[in-house]
Amino acid sequence: MRTNSVTILNLHKVSVRKENSSTWPPLDIELFENLIVYLKRNYHFRTFSTLFHETEDKPIIILSFDDGYKNFIEYAVPLLEKYAVKVNQNVLPGCSYDGMPPLNVMAQDFIGAAPRVLLNSLEIPNLPVSSAGISRNEFGNLVSKHIKYLPMEEQKVLKPYLLEYFFKFTEYTFTPMMSIDEIVQISKVHEIGMHSWDHASMGVETDEYFRQDLASCIKFSEDVLKTNSRIYAFPNGSYNRQQLGISSDLGYQKMLLVDESFASTEGQTFKRFNFDAANMSELRYRVTGNFGKIRQK
Repeated sequence: MRTNSVTILNLHKVSVRKENSSTWPPLDIELFENLIVYLKRNYHFRTFSTLFHETEDKPIIILSFDDGYKNFIEYAVPLLEKYAVKVNQNVLPGCSYDGMPPLNVMAQDFIGAAPRVLLNSLEIPNLPVSSAGISRNEFGNLVSKHIKYLPMEEQKVLKPYLLEYFFKFTEYTFTPMMSIDEIVQISKVHEIGMHSWDHASMGVETDEYFRQDLASCIKFSEDVLKTNSRIYAFPNGSYNRQQLGISSDLGYQKMLLVDESFASTEGQTFKRFNFDAANMSELRYRVTGNFGKIRQK
C-alpha cells in the first residue's frame, strides 16, 4: 500500500514526568515506549530519507523531534534502539554549543519550580501580565509565547536580565541540551535536520537574517556532522511563504511545519502534529490526528 499521505508526529522532550518542574513537561518515558509499541503494530516507521519506500499493509508514520534535548539521548534513544526505530531529530547548533535551551524554555523551567514569591515579582518587559490569580501553567505559557515570538536580537538583550532573576532561585535548573559530540554520535543512527541556529521565530525576522541562518546550518551540517542534511524545521511554527522559496533556493529539500494536519509526500513542505499525551487513551486518540479537534476547543 502506498499513498501520498503520511502522519508526522512532532515531539520534543522525553523524560520522567515530575511535579513542580517545568510548565512544559516532557512526554513520560513509559508512555513513549507505549507509543512506539502501538505505532509498530499499526504503522510502518519512516524517516524523511526513507519516506518513499514501498509499504504493504500499513500507513506510514514519522517521529520528528525538535530542539535536541539531552533527554533524547538519555531516554528516547535506548528505547528506539530496543525496538529498531529510526527517527528525525532537528537540532539547534547554537543552543548545543552554549549548553542552554531556548530562552522561553528556560522561563518555563523557572516558572514551573520557583516559589510563588519569586513568580509574583517577575516582570517581563512589555508583557502586562503577572502570575497573580492564574496557574503556573497558564503563566508559563503566556511568558513563553511572549518570549519566543520576539526577534532574536530582542531575546539576546532580555536574556541576561532574565537569567539573573532565574538564578535568584538557588535550586533553579534548566533543561539541558545534547552536546555537539552527542549530536554527532546520534547522527550515525538517526536522521538529523536543522531547527534554525538558536530557535528564532522566522516570521518576525528579516529575509537576510533567515538566509544567514540557513547558511550557518548548512555549514554546521557539512563541517561538524559531515552530512548533507537539507531538512529545516521552522521553530515555533513561525514563517512566511517567501521563506519557503528561500529555503528551496539555498538547497533545502524538506521544510517542516507545524500545521496540525496530515502531510503529503509530494512537494517540499511537510505538516506535522504537535504531540503529547497524559495517558494511553489520549495517546491513541492523538496518534490518529484527532487531537487537532482538541486544540480548536
